[in-house]
Parts: sequence; C-alpha cells; structure tokens
Amino acid sequence: MDSFIDTDAYTVMNCAHRNRVIFSFKGTPSVEINSSIIQYVEEMLHASGDPRPVQKKVMNILTEGLQNMYHHLHPATHRPAWEASTILIIGRTEEGYFIKTGNYVDRDSEFNIDQRLRELEKLSENELRERHVAALKDGLRTKKGAGLGLIDIARRSNNKIRHKITQVTDQLSFFSLHVEIKF
Repeated sequence: MDSFIDTDAYTVMNCAHRNRVIFSFKGTPSVEINSSIIQYVEEMLHASGDPRPVQKKVMNILTEGLQNMYHHLHPATHRPAWEASTILIIGRTEEGYFIKTGNYVDRDSEFNIDQRLRELEKLSENELRERHVAALKDGLRTKKGAGLGLIDIARRSNNKIRHKITQVTDQLSFFSLHVEIKF
C-alpha cells in the first residue's frame, strides 16, 4: 500500500493495538473537547481497575498536557479540526501508561521549551520537588503560565519524560512530549 488513504480501518486499528494505543485525538483543542477527553479517559481508567494513585497521575498529567496544547497552540495553526493542529495519544503497557502530546509552536519559543525540558529531565525527584516549591513561592510563570505545568508533569511521572522539537517552516516547529507513568 502506497499511502495511508489506501489503508483499511482494520489495519489501522491493528497498528494502534500493536502499539498499545488506548485513546487518540487529532484536532484543534477547545475547552469543550478537553473536558470531554478528560471525562472519557477518567471513565476508562476507572474501569481498568488499575491502582488509584496511577489513575490520578495519568489524569493530572493528561490535564496538564491538554492545557499546554490549548494555551500554547500556535495562532497560525487554528484550522478546521480535520486539518488537526494537535495530537494526543494515550497507551497502556505492562509497566504503566504513556501519554504523547504534540502541537505547533513558534520557532522563537522553541529554544525556551527545549532548554526548560532539558533542565527538568536532568533533575532528581528531590530537585524537582524543590523546583516545584520554589516555582509556587516565586510565582514562576511564562506569559501563559506553562512553567509550573512542565515541572508538575516531570514530578508526577518521576521524570519519565522525553521531548522532541521538529522544525516545520522558518517560523514554525512541532513540539512532541512523551511521558511515562509507571505502576
């Protein structure tokens, strides 16, 4: 098969199953869509029977990820949902859950995001806790408030985060975040 268009839905479903995808969303986020995603995933987690602390971490990280995608969506990418400007993928493995988020960002903000995440990825659990407390005390905020959210994601995942920034155009990059939540 030469393209995705030629691929039947059964093949796509099996690919998602092999890659342990339990939920995915591709589109333009809104408050209503985010609320629906949160409600659906919460119901799915409750039905899973997984430990409550793991469910709570997944929900907190999901909420932060959705907020980041919503608040930091590049203005030029507000398009019809079928053109999708963000992506969210949730999966479950034998070790726990993973959440992948992606959205377009300004090339100008790419460096700050990359630098902040590289710093967070190097910190120990205690250092993350200290950074979190300091951020709360100092009121650490970017213009849209994301500084604390990334720290919170790193803390709740025990710093099992990875990121990648892919240049799309001279003005636009795509930011991908991968977070793991272990049982």
